[in-house]
Amino acid sequence: MEPLLEQISQWHEADQHQKIVDAILQLPQEERTYQITGYLARAYNNLARYEEGLALLESIADEGREDWVWWYRMGYSYFRLSRFAEAEEAFQRAVALNPEEGDCWYFLCRIYRDSIHKPEALAAALEQLKRVDPREFYRSFDNMKPISAPGGNKTHRQYPNGPENSRYEPLPRPGLGPEDHLEDW
Repeated sequence: MEPLLEQISQWHEADQHQKIVDAILQLPQEERTYQITGYLARAYNNLARYEEGLALLESIADEGREDWVWWYRMGYSYFRLSRFAEAEEAFQRAVALNPEEGDCWYFLCRIYRDSIHKPEALAAALEQLKRVDPREFYRSFDNMKPISAPGGNKTHRQYPNGPENSRYEPLPRPGLGPEDHLEDW
């Protein structure tokens, strides 16, 4: 099993997620461990097959309840499915188990800023993200700025890494972090 795990890691790093899916689906069901099933769910998520990823994660819920990675993957699936309240809960559970994981804090920031609109929670999550991963904090927010949606409100935002038709406006001065624009968020 060790060579397969190494190969999965290499494919993941090379963004060859379909190869991961194909290899794992060839395994007999009894060889699909918790870890292997988690990798398959991650590959489905990376292929934008979020419902399939979520279903697999739910199938290993009993084993995953105390694993921050399982909660992170659940949150990621929920987030991509626009199920933001469930994503928030999953990412909160993930950071409760591993408060040093920057990716979880990053998604909490996005949820609080864009979907659920909790300014106090956003400020706290931003502080945690800055503390655990300052590079991710600044990289994540340097090229984003709220833009007005139809009707003139500032609740609609678009991002450079979003859907193909997404447009974004860069911040007026490179290097500004979100704390400089909290009033807009």
